[in-house]
Amino acid sequence: MLHSAGFDFEVEARSPDNPPMVLLHGSNGRETDWTDFAEQVAPNSTCFKVRGPIACEHGFTFFRRNRDRSLNLEELTDRTAKLCVFMETITREYRLAQRPLIAGYSSGAIIAAAVVCRQCTLTSGAILLRPQSPDPQTPFPKLERYPVLILAGAHDDRRERYDAPVIEEQFRIAGAHVAYHLLDAGHDWEPKGLDRALSKEWFASLFSGGKRENALV
Repeated sequence: MLHSAGFDFEVEARSPDNPPMVLLHGSNGRETDWTDFAEQVAPNSTCFKVRGPIACEHGFTFFRRNRDRSLNLEELTDRTAKLCVFMETITREYRLAQRPLIAGYSSGAIIAAAVVCRQCTLTSGAILLRPQSPDPQTPFPKLERYPVLILAGAHDDRRERYDAPVIEEQFRIAGAHVAYHLLDAGHDWEPKGLDRALSKEWFASLFSGGKRENALV
């Protein structure tokens, strides 16, 4: 396990010609939750599997919620700022030639979206699985042509029915290029592997051949 800028993480270094990925697990999860996903979606990309800094129940999380499970915006804002520093640090320390793509599951998707809204230039795109808006009442900043994949579950008992449509609309209004799929799934991974298959297809359509539009200069 490595440590940088307040976060523990694992890194699998691969071809610099492919955009790297930063992977954020859900509540009570850990960095190893992403092993199969990374291998299937971006087998040639360097992957940073980040562990949430807060221990909770059987795993870790990236931010604390209020007691009623609603989002604590002050807490989320603070944790998002720290995660942005981590993103900047690994980009510098690992001399990344391209901006990483950020992928998040559940609460990891919430803070991934918050990172995009706070400083979209840190990343080249976002994959959000079972997301919820980090701030449904506030318009997102301008995100012209920023690529986002949203994968929601039609039977997700940990989300309201409007959660995914709300964040999708926020991204679209901000000018992002959004791909949205409502899967026949709950909050967990879709059992037939559609989360991975759709993510792989989306990733390949944007970055196949090591496109360098997102190169850091």
